Amino acid sequence: MNKLNWNYDGVKKGATEEGFTTLTTGPQIVKILKAEDIEEKQYLKIYLDIAEGALKDYFKEMYDRNTYDEKKWPNQATLYRSYKDSAKYFFAGFITAVEKSNDGFVFNPDKDWGQQLKGKLFVANFGEQEYISDETDSNSKLIVKTIPKIIETRSIKALKEGKVEAPKLTKLGKSDFEYKGVGEEDITRTPDTTTEEESHETITEDLLF
Repeated sequence: MNKLNWNYDGVKKGATEEGFTTLTTGPQIVKILKAEDIEEKQYLKIYLDIAEGALKDYFKEMYDRNTYDEKKWPNQATLYRSYKDSAKYFFAGFITAVEKSNDGFVFNPDKDWGQQLKGKLFVANFGEQEYISDETDSNSKLIVKTIPKIIETRSIKALKEGKVEAPKLTKLGKSDFEYKGVGEEDITRTPDTTTEEESHETITEDLLF
């Protein structure tokens, strides 16, 4: 008798003792689901997801669990690549990583970019990045948290050769404080969270049956 309407073996591979397998720092082989050319601003907006391993389809599952009326693809899995003249070498570097990750693929700038890139693989190297949350501690200081973010793009070839290492923590910059409108004295990385002593309920024999 099967009481589950989902694939137990498949889900179990991506689970830990705590439940969900969470995205941590380091490289992941990802697949381009869609690439939009925002011509007026000269950049590609790339939607991707993890292509293999325990975290395969990680962002799709995150998207499916979203209960908001207006759903959008997770920011962590949305990559922006400018092709302005000032960013041409960074753009070319990204394309090189994609070409080296997909045997026989050669990017043609004169053909539809979105069609060419759809379904292609590359390595997204995730690193922890600090951000100022809206939460405050007991001293009314804004709490600094971290979130995994794509720090660099590399090729699968480089990954197999052991040339890709997990990035170091990206700390807050001047623009982060300006955007939030606060100073360094207003934030904390070690919040004071004074809590009341927990009460422990005695488990009686009646609760066990």
